[in-house]
Amino acid sequence: MRESPPLGDQNRHPQARPFGSSALAAGLGIGVFILAIVIAGVLVLGDNDDSNDFALVGSTPTQQAQTPTSLAGTPPAIPSPPAAPTGVGATPTDADANATPRTFPTLTPAPTSTFDPDIATPTESADADDQADDSDESDDTDSGSTDPTDDEPSEPGEQPPPLVEEPVAGDFGFLPAPQLPSGGAGQSLVLDYQLATSLEFVPLSATVYEIEWPSYGAADVERMAANIGLDGEVTSQGDGVFNVQGSEASLFVAPTIIEYGAYTSGSGGPLPSSEVVVDAAWTWFASLGVDGVSPGDGRVIAVEESAGLSIVALTPGSPTPNLAPTPSARVKVSAGGVIEEATIVWPAALYGSDYGLRTGLDLWEDLRNGLAFVSADLSESGGGSATMNVTDISIEYTVAGSPWDRQFIVPLVVFGGTANINGVSVYVSAYVPAIYHQENPLG
Repeated sequence: MRESPPLGDQNRHPQARPFGSSALAAGLGIGVFILAIVIAGVLVLGDNDDSNDFALVGSTPTQQAQTPTSLAGTPPAIPSPPAAPTGVGATPTDADANATPRTFPTLTPAPTSTFDPDIATPTESADADDQADDSDESDDTDSGSTDPTDDEPSEPGEQPPPLVEEPVAGDFGFLPAPQLPSGGAGQSLVLDYQLATSLEFVPLSATVYEIEWPSYGAADVERMAANIGLDGEVTSQGDGVFNVQGSEASLFVAPTIIEYGAYTSGSGGPLPSSEVVVDAAWTWFASLGVDGVSPGDGRVIAVEESAGLSIVALTPGSPTPNLAPTPSARVKVSAGGVIEEATIVWPAALYGSDYGLRTGLDLWEDLRNGLAFVSADLSESGGGSATMNVTDISIEYTVAGSPWDRQFIVPLVVFGGTANINGVSVYVSAYVPAIYHQENPLG
């Protein structure tokens, strides 16, 4: 029979556990687990904060662990993570040479410009401005422009008007208004104008001539009278004006005009041909001995059938054609080739200078607005309304200013063409003042 254990002590002592009790062991385990999580979080947060401890560019752990230069030029210190307790799987650090490096996720860096340590870190607003500037520079580079302002659109009205070169002003300064004949075909003719040529044919410039009038003395007048067979004494009227009264004719001489007149007019009989009349006029003019500009053309401009006279116009060699009677000589020749009357307006010299003309468009608008002198032979058609087909553009001259002050020969632009007036085709010439630096004509 087995012996029974003693019954004196019924309270048994429990067996001692490694940590004293199961509750204590569990609490301690939980604490170690929490501490490991905290340490791991500190390490992870410390590795990924915004202090730029790790460079963004790189694909290997070694490159990621490189330390960039700080703003002050000194690398910032990297705090060492706290040592993990024994038994906790903490991530190895760079201090442990034998530890396996922790793998970081590969980051794709955003495009950045070269870092300048002398410039403070830009804000988000500055980054936006920089991106806008980079975009503008890229646009300029693509377009080949080196100046960003070249491609910027300008507000309406901000651009200065294009520079327009003013037509040249000649040596004589601002010119007086040109003299246009009164009357003309324009008083009985109403025209519309149709351009059948190019306004590019309007010249850009033309020559203006200043007139120098002669100064005669008594000896000069006496010589003239003798040359044409006029007797009588020379009488001075002062200011360079002289008069000769002969037995058959008279002679009046002034700086700006010479007049001759026979006491009897016309010899009767048939009128000679135009060539004979013109030759007779030039022969008499040459014998008078008038000095000055060189002679040019001569033509019959009118015939007085009842008086038996032909009127010849003698003009200088230039400028031509000239709408005004200055300079010229008007000589009346009778049937026998006898000079009956003469009026001579003959300068001693002409001095030229180039002047700029108004634009062809401006001259065309003046023509359409009726600011022109119109010349046409309406003897067959009569007056009326018509459309003029402008086919010709040319230059003709007239006089401007006064012989007692300063007098000039100035160009006009002539628009020429045909108009069908009452069924008759008539050539029409329209004269428009053309000098830019000139007064407008009166009327």
